[in-house]
Amino acid sequence: STAANSGNWSTAANSGDYSTAANSGAGSTAANSGIGSTAANSGNWSTAANSGAGSTTANSGDWSTAANSGDWSTAASSGHYSTTANSGSNSIAASSGDYSTTANSRNGSTAASSGHYSTTANSGDWSTAASSGDWSTVANSGNYSTAAVTGKQSIAISTGYKGKAKANLGSWIILTQRDEYYNIIQVKAVKVDGEHIKPNVLYMLEDGEIVEVNE
Repeated sequence: STAANSGNWSTAANSGDYSTAANSGAGSTAANSGIGSTAANSGNWSTAANSGAGSTTANSGDWSTAANSGDWSTAASSGHYSTTANSGSNSIAASSGDYSTTANSRNGSTAASSGHYSTTANSGDWSTAASSGDWSTVANSGNYSTAAVTGKQSIAISTGYKGKAKANLGSWIILTQRDEYYNIIQVKAVKVDGEHIKPNVLYMLEDGEIVEVNE
């Protein structure tokens, strides 16, 4: 089934499988818990939420929230000051707004943000947290995972076992070395200077030394 609402401060809710809930009004909510469903909201100060597997949640409004806990799902928000969260496996959480927060907690996932002054976090193993915005922070606590920033004056932080990080020239990477029991052995921070640490090249902390990783 389909639930659509274009009014301000409105709610469009749908719990059916293979369904669509759409809302274009400001201050609105579009919620969908069905499998294979879509919840879309383009209004400001809005919320688009979807807990179904194989689902898509999209929000282009400012000061908005797009949340998805379903597997194989996508939660996307292009509004400023937005929050995009996804806890589903093999999922993508993306935000292009400035001052935004993008988070993904499942394994094998991607959390990406292209806005300036943004925060991107991923706690899943074998995952990627990336940001192309300037003055941004990317953190990944998953094991065998990657934290990457391509913007200016940004920080890429990797705290998981055998985690990797890379950054643009002038930005910083923070790396963590853990033993096989995940105990922290050492943490090092280094600036990408273009000489000792190359820009946009993956590094990890191994035996107390920052070493280059072949992609």
